[in-house]
Amino acid sequence: MVAIGIAAIIVSVSLSAIQIARIASLRADNANKLRQIILATHDYSSANSDAMPAFDAYYSMNGGEGVFGPILPFMSEGNALPRFAELPGFKYMPECISLADSSFQLHLVEDIETGGVRHLFGDISFAANWQGFRPHYNLTTSYPDGASSTIAFTERYSLCGKTGSMWSWSSAPCLDVQMETFCKCVNSPPMRRATFADVNYDDVMPITNNGVTTPSLVGKSFQLAPKIEECDYRIPQSPFSSSMTVAFFDGSIKSLRGNAAPPVFWSLITPSGGEIGNDFR
Repeated sequence: MVAIGIAAIIVSVSLSAIQIARIASLRADNANKLRQIILATHDYSSANSDAMPAFDAYYSMNGGEGVFGPILPFMSEGNALPRFAELPGFKYMPECISLADSSFQLHLVEDIETGGVRHLFGDISFAANWQGFRPHYNLTTSYPDGASSTIAFTERYSLCGKTGSMWSWSSAPCLDVQMETFCKCVNSPPMRRATFADVNYDDVMPITNNGVTTPSLVGKSFQLAPKIEECDYRIPQSPFSSSMTVAFFDGSIKSLRGNAAPPVFWSLITPSGGEIGNDFR
């Protein structure tokens, strides 16, 4: 019996170690993908006289392609578009999907057409900070709070509740569940662009008064490993339970702890709020 007990303990410890190693590997993969995305953004800026890609880009020079479309050629060698992977009904890019994003794995199974209604899906596990990708922004002068103090990209579920995020969706209007008719971008729209703090949706927004930035909905910042049905599409979320990995405009990759106060998080979202956020590692 003693031997059986010892064996059970060894198995339990081994399984725990395997799980810890797996989570560490998934975190590293997410950090690497975020690094590729922000470095591609820098390369785009360098190739375009310091201009940044922008959402609502009908006001800008990049042809209305939003943020992710213009940087794609800079995410692979030789400025060639990254390869697409195909599933029934849509294509996606592995470079934009987190291996830890269970919402993507979930909708891969359910993405079929039934009765003429297409199931919801998203094709990107990361989101851009709309506050930092405005028309006519440039990397040198548009972030007075500091590029190292302003978040550019976060993790995000590709399918948050009933709302899917699309990397190629650059305009603000949303599509209905049949993906045929534009609908208002509130109350869990079936499809949205891969942004957060976006004024064109009912996202939680940063509000700055007297150098302090708070969320438009009290207590809201980001979610850590929420269940798919409890995911709030109005804020970012991480597939991990302890912290969220983010990319700053200076190219650095950091983790935001789950106990970070909402004012700290939102101070890192505004590019010119005058605050200093420091609760990250």
